[in-house]
Amino acid sequence: MKKMLIIFSLMAILPCQATELAGLNAAEQQALESQVVAHYRHMTKQLGGTLLKTLQTTMQTEGAVNAIAVCREQAPVIAKGIAEENHLSIKRVSLKNRNPHNGLSADTQEASVLQNFAERQAKGEDLTQVDKLTVIDVNGQPYYQFMKAIPTGTVCLTCHGANVDAALYSKIKEYYPDDKAIGFKEGELRGAFVITQAVSEAAALYKAGKLQPVTPTETQK
Repeated sequence: MKKMLIIFSLMAILPCQATELAGLNAAEQQALESQVVAHYRHMTKQLGGTLLKTLQTTMQTEGAVNAIAVCREQAPVIAKGIAEENHLSIKRVSLKNRNPHNGLSADTQEASVLQNFAERQAKGEDLTQVDKLTVIDVNGQPYYQFMKAIPTGTVCLTCHGANVDAALYSKIKEYYPDDKAIGFKEGELRGAFVITQAVSEAAALYKAGKLQPVTPTETQK
């Protein structure tokens, strides 16, 4: 099994972070970060898998045009359910976005991470295994930000590839006049899932034993 390089790009400890993690020793903090990564990977796998299954079923039974509604209407609902259940926020972002809510400015931290993902893929890393955990500041409070790369799958090419059906793309443009999410090749970086959660919330879930456990497979990556 190809080992995955896990980059924990944890910024310099914020002044309030020690307070947020009060009661956790160094070993417990390391265990927290390992479980946070495992938990977030599980969340993105759950969201990605549900979206893919729904999209495939809709395309097979109702056609590609009707499948547009899956990404437009159902994806936010599915993401909201997972977010509320797990006390975090989760979204999709891309530098070549279709939905304007998923777009990024080139100078943002998330855009920088996406560029890093593209560089890692160019160096030979398996994009399906690429992710990154960072500690960011949100209004003076430390938050975990986890980004998981989204490769362009075969089913994605129907609406995002280089040869999208003209009638289908005309419908897409009705919904998204400023669409940039086209011309992708299979396996190319499509974007990323982004999970954001207060460190204090993650620590509370860890103490309560509610985070996804780290499996032997995870420790080998």
